[in-house]
Amino acid sequence: MRVCDGGRRQEKHVRIAGRTRGRLSVAQESDVVRRRTILVARVHPATGFRAIPALYDVALIASTGERWILTGHERIQSGPLAHEYAVAQTWILEPAVVQDLIDVEFKWTQAVGRVNELERQLERLAGSKPQP
Repeated sequence: MRVCDGGRRQEKHVRIAGRTRGRLSVAQESDVVRRRTILVARVHPATGFRAIPALYDVALIASTGERWILTGHERIQSGPLAHEYAVAQTWILEPAVVQDLIDVEFKWTQAVGRVNELERQLERLAGSKPQP
């Protein structure tokens, strides 16, 4: 969940409505703008969720186990000449809800069962064909 938009803090209900889901990656990257290596956080969105800009010069400012708070800056292009600006940003990260994980595991188990059933049907079909 992004706390700010365009450098301005968003109201809580707006932040909640704009949440996204995905996989977090944090890695050092060579930055040609700063001419040094910096830590960059990216959220790789899950299917159906929107992408959000990367967070540069990222720092972990709080962690409770239930929630992580990262801060840094986004790079946005604005104006008629599309100048790049660094805008302060904070992310609030929460792990997937346990029920979501249970649902995914259940769907995976169903898919594996269906694959096994299809394999058995193929074996029966292969066994019933006349041999040349």
